[in-house]
Amino acid sequence: MDWGQFAGLAGLMMVLFGWLKLDIRDLRVTVDRLVDRMGGQGDRLARIEGQLGITEPTA
Repeated sequence: MDWGQFAGLAGLMMVLFGWLKLDIRDLRVTVDRLVDRMGGQGDRLARIEGQLGITEPTA
């Protein structure tokens, strides 16, 4: 392997790892938005269950 091939391979690896890092960040932002959107849904569901008299089953 000569220096040109080594440099080309190193550049390709930097591009791929940079793309993966960006993709992971985008996924994290999407999950954070989903969590923010679903934040109050648990309280709402608990209130509805309380009004309907639904309780958790005991094991």
